[in-house]
Amino acid sequence: MRSLVLALAMMLAWGATAAEDCLGEPFVKELSESGDAFRAASILKEREFHSRGTDAGFGCARMLLGLYLRHEEFDAADAWLTKMLVNYRQTAAIAPPGRLRAEVAYLFGNYAEAENRSHSEQPSDPEMADFARAMGDPFNVPTPACSGASCDNLRYVLHDAREHGLKSPAAGLALGLVPGLGQVYAGRLWSGAASFFLNAALIGVSTFGVIRREYAFALFSGSIATGTYLGSIYAGYEAVRRENELREEQVRGRIKSIAVDVRLLRLAF
Repeated sequence: MRSLVLALAMMLAWGATAAEDCLGEPFVKELSESGDAFRAASILKEREFHSRGTDAGFGCARMLLGLYLRHEEFDAADAWLTKMLVNYRQTAAIAPPGRLRAEVAYLFGNYAEAENRSHSEQPSDPEMADFARAMGDPFNVPTPACSGASCDNLRYVLHDAREHGLKSPAAGLALGLVPGLGQVYAGRLWSGAASFFLNAALIGVSTFGVIRREYAFALFSGSIATGTYLGSIYAGYEAVRRENELREEQVRGRIKSIAVDVRLLRLAF
């Protein structure tokens, strides 16, 4: 009986020590901040294992999850969250499992996976699904169905994006038949003007060579003019494509700036 009491006392003492070590141990913090995250993770894993299922173990698990998130270890964070959902009931009390798992994918830019996870587990999470869908393709998504202030802001951003819209790369390619016009269509006025005058100058030089009957020179300059002209046609297409990419990144930046309750950050230390 005395040995049993002693064993229980030692277990309680270890649990208290584990909680103190994980939540207040400066060595783990120092290792993480110095870049030795692997060693810090090893220490946290060992201490969590010895106190698994207890409040102390939950504290260690939360610290380890935070370590993976800070160091952008998507696979490790995802796998560790799954273990926490199995071993600690407190995890699901912070948010439904589907929401937490979707947030991991969302934070690391895997928007298709975040949307899929939002619907794959019950209860589904329309807010995270709508934000993930909007980040994946902000100009071609249905109106968000979620509710709340963050979703109202998302609807406003997406409506503004549709109002301005994207330009057609095919139109930029066709307009490029007139040197520089495709770039002007893309919004690059000075690039378009420079392309137009460069092409005009090269055509003028080639024509001058023909008039002077300097055919070798005319052939040489004409070859350069032809290559430049073909390049200006493609430049119209490329300018529109790049402007569209820039516009998409701007809209994604506005979506990221919307305050969303990321419950995973409440879970992680």
